Amino acid sequence: MRRSARSSSRLSVRIRYLGVAAAAIFSIVAAASALDRAGGEDDPVIAAIVPDALAVRSLDTRLTPQLAQTQPRDAERMARMLIERAPIDSTGPAMLGAARLAMGEQPKALEAFTVSAKMGWRELSTQLFWIGQALQLGDIPNAAMRFDVVLRQHSDLLTYAPLIEPWETTPELRAALFEKMRQHPLWLGAYAREGWRTKGEVLQARGQMLVDLGRAGITLGCADVKSMTAALANSGNALLGRNVWALHCPLAGNKLVGDPGFATLADTANADSPFAWTWRGNGDVTYELSKGDKGGASGLLIHNAAPVAMPILRQLLVLKPGIYRASYRLTGGGHQGTSPLQLAIGCDPDNRQPLDGQRPLGNGRWEVDFRIDGQCPAQWLNVILHPTLDATQFGDLAIDEAGPSAK
Repeated sequence: MRRSARSSSRLSVRIRYLGVAAAAIFSIVAAASALDRAGGEDDPVIAAIVPDALAVRSLDTRLTPQLAQTQPRDAERMARMLIERAPIDSTGPAMLGAARLAMGEQPKALEAFTVSAKMGWRELSTQLFWIGQALQLGDIPNAAMRFDVVLRQHSDLLTYAPLIEPWETTPELRAALFEKMRQHPLWLGAYAREGWRTKGEVLQARGQMLVDLGRAGITLGCADVKSMTAALANSGNALLGRNVWALHCPLAGNKLVGDPGFATLADTANADSPFAWTWRGNGDVTYELSKGDKGGASGLLIHNAAPVAMPILRQLLVLKPGIYRASYRLTGGGHQGTSPLQLAIGCDPDNRQPLDGQRPLGNGRWEVDFRIDGQCPAQWLNVILHPTLDATQFGDLAIDEAGPSAK
């Protein structure tokens, strides 16, 4: 039974992907080919008026995946002419194969793509055809090798859902793609950076793939994953986005509050991630990063010259229902007995309602207990600062789960 189930799974993988690959040969190659030709010397307008009897380079320009799909007979005729006049040009055999594929002549298409494959692998339609053939034979490692080659040449295809979705959502293909990623291919950064353009199942699958990579010790850095974390949070996958951020951004750390030392405030390139700190102050509210003993950020010197309390910092948290304790250290600033700083945590990103019950612990430390009731899957932490006489040192911010005895 296990063997039968495995065989059925593999068959469904092949059938699913073959349909995608056949359509992608035209739609994907069309976009890539158009971009490629736009950057070259060929002029489609001039090429169109060159008589067939004199055409060589113009045939190359006129032979497109669109033509192979919409006018396969004309494309087949022109491809034959190009093969005769430029026998070392792989475009002719590739477009001949695409035209035959559009006409449903699979054996003849196989013949043409066999020739184009022997002439090199830069033709995208050739690569996609042989990916489909490899999957039809159940040769997933070979298909993954060719898919890796395609992405090295056309990393923009990482956002084309019909092509990439099977590799991210089908277990056997996903495992093969993950092995390629472990080799740090050149397209890996683009895979993370462009992930925000995907949607639905593909977006979630890509986020999980990034989590798996991070857990395997392959980290990409804050800048590469910042947009992806925002896309995941905005799509209702805040926990997945937080995991991606924590695993790939070394500044984030692995605490319930990300970046407790505020290092991300010094790197504005990270501002697009909701799990990084966002400074919300205006001209009346200022901050300076305080340096720790080892040169890293250890806190903030904050000052509110406005006559009213102002929100100064915001970050998205992912806290499961339960009781928590927030604590921080605040020293200087001319305040006596009460803290000019308060924390607000809730579903509303602009929430200014401070947590009740804030209490001093001595030596500038303060703490407050609060409950998360599960009304929203993620919560916004807002730091609110009342007017201060002088700059105040703020740091050691932490949130921890509290026991039943919490106040």
